[in-house]
Amino acid sequence: MKDLFGNISSEHESFTLFQDEAGCKDSNFFYHGYLLVDNKFGRKILDDILEVKGKNSKDSEITFKEIRKDDYRVRIATGWLKLADEWLQNGKIRFYVLGVNKNNLKNFWDNSWRFEKNVYLRFFEIGLNSLLGWFGNDPKLHRPLRVTHIFYEYGNYNDERKNKVRWLESLSGYKNSGPVHSNPKRQRAEDEKLYEMSNLIQFTDILLGITKYSFIKINERYVGKQKCINKFVDIVERFNNKKAYNTKSRYYKRYALQFFPTKSNITKKEFLSDDIESVRKRGGFYFDRPTYRQQLGREQNLKLF
Repeated sequence: MKDLFGNISSEHESFTLFQDEAGCKDSNFFYHGYLLVDNKFGRKILDDILEVKGKNSKDSEITFKEIRKDDYRVRIATGWLKLADEWLQNGKIRFYVLGVNKNNLKNFWDNSWRFEKNVYLRFFEIGLNSLLGWFGNDPKLHRPLRVTHIFYEYGNYNDERKNKVRWLESLSGYKNSGPVHSNPKRQRAEDEKLYEMSNLIQFTDILLGITKYSFIKINERYVGKQKCINKFVDIVERFNNKKAYNTKSRYYKRYALQFFPTKSNITKKEFLSDDIESVRKRGGFYFDRPTYRQQLGREQNLKLF
């Protein structure tokens, strides 16, 4: 069977990784989202994504941030979310979200002007390491997980991001890593060979946007955005509590949500060390953070007493 890039499957379980990010001023969190697409099913996944878009919207750029009213963007996004649910359950895709709690994060770089950049790059690296460790240990994988390509949206720190994935060279991911425009027209002008990959960057953006906005209050006028959230929030709420790692869940080792750090006494030396596992343990990864609808439910229950 030929994979996403027209190659015959190898002795590895081969995946392509797509990454996107999003800040949230309302909560002072920063998010990295990572989508793993099983190369065996990649071509069909891409075709299905394009089919939902339709011929008239093939070259359009769908971003969750721009979804407000209930228009064609919502039709496309909810169509993608329905497919995402199916693909997550059958293992054709995997999705990992790392939410950085900047309220609890010290400035380990002793300056303010580089803080945002360093937060971005440090957690880009930590997120990559975490997702490969978690999904790579899936007992349902018949062969070792291998990342063959890594694509991230054009933006700040392109060269620095590539340097952060250098340690993946043994998995061949480094050689085939680089930025892709989420706008198909811009990507076609830049490099037509990766033109269709813009749609998978958009798909990653939608999944990340849904997760991010599930934790904050949505403007009541943005009915389209809320409609999309309602489509996926049940999955998010499977992974933001103490039962998040239920091995019997249909989404186990398919979706993961973590936040970092808790309030901790981690030192600068520890945080900036190459020992990411120690950073994880000392910094306090956690997942027990209620969504906005859960917060409302708790407030209503308190009012009853």
